[in-house]
Amino acid sequence: MLLPMTPSTTGQPAPQTSDDSLNALPRRGAAHHDGAALRGDESSKRRRRDAVPTTSTSAQTAPPSYAASLISLPTDLTDKITDHLLRDDAFATFRDLSALRSTASAFREKGGRAYRLLQQVVSAARQFVSGVGNAGHVGSCGVLLGFLSPQQQESLVTAACGFVGDADKLRALAGLAEGLAHLSETQRERVVTVAMDTIDAIDAIDDTHKALKVLAISKMAAGLANLDEQQRERLLAAAIGLDDWHKAYAIAGLGAGLAHLDKLQRERLVGGAIDLASHEDKATAIAGLGAGLAHLDELQRDRLVVASTELVNDLHQAWAIAGLGVGVAHLDELQREQLVGAAIGFVDDMHKCEAIAGLGAELAHLDELQRERLVAATIGLPNHDEFKATAIGGLAAGLAHLSDPQRERLVCAAMDLDESHKSSAIAGLVAGLQHLSELQRESVVAAAIELTSGEDKASAIAGLGAGLAHLSEAQRENLVGEAIGLPSHEDKARAIAGLGKGIVNLSDQQIGRLITAASDISHDYRAMAIGGLAARLSRAVLP
Repeated sequence: MLLPMTPSTTGQPAPQTSDDSLNALPRRGAAHHDGAALRGDESSKRRRRDAVPTTSTSAQTAPPSYAASLISLPTDLTDKITDHLLRDDAFATFRDLSALRSTASAFREKGGRAYRLLQQVVSAARQFVSGVGNAGHVGSCGVLLGFLSPQQQESLVTAACGFVGDADKLRALAGLAEGLAHLSETQRERVVTVAMDTIDAIDAIDDTHKALKVLAISKMAAGLANLDEQQRERLLAAAIGLDDWHKAYAIAGLGAGLAHLDKLQRERLVGGAIDLASHEDKATAIAGLGAGLAHLDELQRDRLVVASTELVNDLHQAWAIAGLGVGVAHLDELQREQLVGAAIGFVDDMHKCEAIAGLGAELAHLDELQRERLVAATIGLPNHDEFKATAIGGLAAGLAHLSDPQRERLVCAAMDLDESHKSSAIAGLVAGLQHLSELQRESVVAAAIELTSGEDKASAIAGLGAGLAHLSEAQRENLVGEAIGLPSHEDKARAIAGLGKGIVNLSDQQIGRLITAASDISHDYRAMAIGGLAARLSRAVLP
C-alpha cells in the first residue's frame, strides 16, 4: 500500500516567478488610469513606444505592479514580515516562506537560509513518505510529521488506522505517536482512540502481542502532554492491567510523563511498581519512574529508594539505583549516600558500572568525597571490561563537577579501553565535552575516526554529534565526511542521525551533504537518518 503523492502545492516550494512576469500583473484600477493618454493620436502613441527601453514584451507593456511596491518596502519592515513567519511549525514556515518569496525579490534573501534548509528536508521527507507501504515504514514516519503537509499527515494517519491486522495497526500507530504534537486535534484523537481500542482488543496470547502493547503505551506516554484527561486515564489503566512482566515495562515507560498525571494516578504507578512480586519486574518499574522523581512527593520518593535498596539480587538493585540516579536532586542527603554506598559496594563489575553510570548525571548533588569514590571505583576496573565504558560514559555527564585531574583520569581510561568498548566510552564523554581541554577533545575525535569497525565508528560519530558545538570546524568536517563514507546503510543512517543532534553547528553545505546522503540510504534505514536530521533542524533555522 503506497501512500499517494500529494499535490506539489503542499509538498514543494511555490514556483519561482520572474520579476518581469511579476511586473506584468495589473494593478488594481490600472485600466482606468491616464484616460487622456489612451485617447491620444497615433504620433503620441509612437512617441511613447519609442521612449520605452527594448527589454521583454511584458516589461514594455506592464504598468507598475503591486510586487514593485513590495520591493520598495523599508528593510526593517520586510525583516519583521519574514521573522513573523519563522515559528515552531516547520512545514507551515516552509510553506509561508515559499509563498512570500514568490511575491517579490525583496523577500528572497529574507529567511533565505531557513527556506533552503527546510526545502531540502521537506523534499527528502516527502520522497520517503511517498514510498512507504508496510506498517514499519508508516510508523517510522512519526519523527517526520513536523515536516509533512496536512495532506501527507492525513494519508499516514489513514494508512495506520487502516491496517487489517492488529499487530500491524499497533506497530504503525505506535510509531506515529512520536509525532502527536504535529497532528491536528482530530488526527490525534483518531490515532489515540484506534491505538487504545486495538490495545484493549488484542488478545495478548503471546509475548509478541504483549510487547506491542507495551511499545504503544510507551510511545504514547512520551506524548502525554498532547492527550486529554480521559485518554491519559485510559492509557494508565491499560498499563496497570497487563501481566507483571509487561506491566513493569509499561510503568517504566510512563515515568517520563508523571508531570502530566494527577496525584492519584502517580500513586497508582508508584504502588504498582513496589507491589510487583518479581524483584526483576520491580527493579524495571522503579528505574523507569526515576525519570519523574521531581513530580512525586517526599514519601513516594522515599518508598522507591527503600524498595530499590532492599532488592536481594545485585543486578536488580543496580538497575533500580541507576534509574533513580537521574532524580538524585530530589533526594535528601541520607538517601543519596544510600545510593552511592550501594553503587560502589557491588562485587560484580557489571552491577557496579550500571549503578555508577546512573549516578553520573547528578554529580552536582553529591559531595566531593562521594564524587571521588565514584571516579576511583571506575578507574579501578580492568581495561578489557566492557562495563567500564558504561561507567566512564555515565560519569562524563557530570564532568563539570569533577576536578581537572579527575577528568584527565577518565579520558585516559577511555582511550586505554579495548577498541570493541572504546566507542561507547567516546559517545559517553560527549556529555561533558565542553569541560575537556582542546588536546583532550582532539584525542577523543581522533580515537573515533580511527575505529576500524563500521558499527563502532558509527556509534562513536553518532555520540559526538551532540558535542559538535565544542569541536573545531576541521573536526566537524572530518566527522561529516566519515559518516557519509560509511559503507553500511544502517551504520551510515545511525551516524547521520547522531550528527543531527548538533545540526545547528554545521554549515549549510554540510547539512545539504548529510540530507543528500540520507536520501540515498535504503528505505529500511532512511527514516532514521532523515528523522535524526529533521528533528533538530527547526532549532538550526527557527527562533
